[in-house]
Amino acid sequence: MNWLAWDPRSYGGAALGALLGACAYLLLRDSGFDEPWLVGLALGLGCALMTRERSGLRGIVLACTTAWLAAGLTVAAAAPAEGWVGGMASFHASLALPELTRHLVGIAAACLLGRTSLRRGASDRVAGQGRETPA
Repeated sequence: MNWLAWDPRSYGGAALGALLGACAYLLLRDSGFDEPWLVGLALGLGCALMTRERSGLRGIVLACTTAWLAAGLTVAAAAPAEGWVGGMASFHASLALPELTRHLVGIAAACLLGRTSLRRGASDRVAGQGRETPA
């Protein structure tokens, strides 16, 4: 059972959106704007444009993916002295409220956009749907 409604189209849309969002984030960060929410917005939008079904579980998976991807990009762009692994381990200590809020906006955008479909007439994917009950 595919509870995520995860098919090659939605996976490709999410991957392309993540790539574009990561590039936009890194380019803007080099210009002095730290906007990690772009990663989640682009990832969720790419998936929502390509998928044919709505799935709440897929939104949660994309939110988790966004959290890790945005954190990894932030650490990689900062180039910490302890390396990427050490930077990821201490990432939480570097977040003040404004930075945390920007990350949470991206996570929420990925979740809300990833759970929906922007196609007209999209069906809902529900856990357990299509399973026959034993007699």
